[in-house]
Amino acid sequence: MRSLKTKIYAKYYLLLEECIKYYNDYQIELNKKYIIKLKIKNY
Repeated sequence: MRSLKTKIYAKYYLLLEECIKYYNDYQIELNKKYIIKLKIKNY
């Protein structure tokens, strides 16, 4: 994807990768909280 060797594209893809990482971390945390709530509800 980074084959276009311009600085604008490099910065864009670095930001995009960072956004994807934070989104994945957010999804994992959300999933943990959801599972904990389900466990509490079932007891």
